Amino acid sequence: METLANYRQAILNVITPFPTSGYDIPEIKTHVITDKDTDTYLLIRTGWRGDRNYYSVIIHMAIVGGEIIIYQNNTDRELDEELTDEGVAPAAISLAYIKPD
Repeated sequence: METLANYRQAILNVITPFPTSGYDIPEIKTHVITDKDTDTYLLIRTGWRGDRNYYSVIIHMAIVGGEIIIYQNNTDRELDEELTDEGVAPAAISLAYIKPD
């Protein structure tokens, strides 16, 4: 699985189930945002908690230079493993939120 189209589909397969997974505050909505021009993918939550505006980036990924970069993962899921399960080679996945040695 080395094509751009396959990487795009793998990312969508990983992040799309989140909006239907149980988030118990009805005023908070989950959105999948994709930009095919820049190959950027976001999962965000927006809404209101009482009198406060709520905005949170849950997942941020992009395809850059032939690899998938995971910039943000505010979940308990191992997104890199899920992408590997979708057929993406581990060498094609980078975790940008972990400081390099």
